[in-house]
Amino acid sequence: MADAVTDIRTPRLQLHAVDVAEGERIVARRPAPADSWADDFPFEGDVGAVGAFLRATARLGEQQPFGYYRITRRSDGRAVGGIGFKGQPDGGCVEIGYGLAPSARGHGYAAEAVIALLTVAAGHGLAKVIADTTVDNVASQRTLVAAGRLNAAGLTRLERGMGQGAVALAVRFDPAPHADAWGRPAAWASLDLARPPSLPWGELSQADAAVVNAALPVDDAGLAPAQPFHLRAAGAERDRAILCMTQAVYYEAGLEPLEGEQAVAQTVINRMRHPDFPKSVCGVVYQGSQLPTGCQFSFTCDGSLARTPMEPYWSRAKAVAEAALDGFVAKAIGPAVSYHADYVFPRWGSWMVKIVQLGAHIFYRFPGPAGSPQMLGGLYAGHELEVAMTGPPPGASLAALAASLDAAPPLTALSAARQASAAAPMLPPTPGQIVGGRRIPTRDEIARINAQLPPLADDPVATAS
Repeated sequence: MADAVTDIRTPRLQLHAVDVAEGERIVARRPAPADSWADDFPFEGDVGAVGAFLRATARLGEQQPFGYYRITRRSDGRAVGGIGFKGQPDGGCVEIGYGLAPSARGHGYAAEAVIALLTVAAGHGLAKVIADTTVDNVASQRTLVAAGRLNAAGLTRLERGMGQGAVALAVRFDPAPHADAWGRPAAWASLDLARPPSLPWGELSQADAAVVNAALPVDDAGLAPAQPFHLRAAGAERDRAILCMTQAVYYEAGLEPLEGEQAVAQTVINRMRHPDFPKSVCGVVYQGSQLPTGCQFSFTCDGSLARTPMEPYWSRAKAVAEAALDGFVAKAIGPAVSYHADYVFPRWGSWMVKIVQLGAHIFYRFPGPAGSPQMLGGLYAGHELEVAMTGPPPGASLAALAASLDAAPPLTALSAARQASAAAPMLPPTPGQIVGGRRIPTRDEIARINAQLPPLADDPVATAS
């Protein structure tokens, strides 16, 4: 079964993905009791377009997100038209169509809806969107002109929530010729795609990674923070969600400043609300945990869970987790969905949009429309107890690392040395090394941590219900 498509909201409209049941009601012009339609909706254009959508669904299966959307006016909640894709993408291109009930025309709704649908196409990597009209349909021509006026000033006015990356992406839909190759580097035209580039990010020292991280610009789009999230769960389901969030805060940022812990919890919530991630707290935290190289939060697959939590850090992490699930918002990170420590530079660090650094962690959002606050509209699905809170089999991560080193072409003498030693017996980690995605603390750091710890309690801290 396909995941539900999140509604698209604009300043005045809401675009809702039409399913088969609603489509049949529109074609039959028979609203259900819960439907709120304008008096002249649907009109002939809606009936024809939705009928084509139903036939395509019956013949080819699920069409969303490239299906048909009902246009609802937010001021009164009434359906006033429809907009959608005329089939699935083909060669990076897709065609759209739209229409409004006569009573809703003349207010700029069509252009607003078209621009919203362009963000859907852009978010799925499409480079071209087609929409046509007849010679005598002046109103439709004006709509397409307004929607196609995607210069920086126009986007700033129409899509104030977008960052500069989103503006640059939207400019690519401008049909006018551009001599600057869309702002790409001067050497773009001569790039040899037949030879893989040499980008040995994994071989950077901690000092080099810190230099690269500092050089990356901070996004200054001023995006709005995420909306508060209130956990709608009770009993064992609620306890499990709090446990998963507490583990994420503790193992990822237990020694970070309070704002760093709060930011990690906010990242979990932002992921849960984004279309690309699971719709439960534990689902986000333990996504890919049973795969040797697929865990999204490294503590779920690198053996960290074998360490018994310590006080007062566990209780502080739990307090942060409970606050995040009861409406607290870490505003500083905006719509961030990823982060990493400042002493490493991951492969994805060069294309994500850097937002802020809090403590030792740097937080990022997706580029373009996919990284806007409007994308954080997914609904909590629950089923926390169904998520497996286990990691990969013992030794699987080390075996996967050795296999990747054997398969990768040597980039430098350093990588060759690593390949040669992949099968060698494991030696005790050296302080300062990165092991399983985490830096081994130095002797001085261990001493400072131990000095902060209170005497051991009689009872161990419970970590699972």
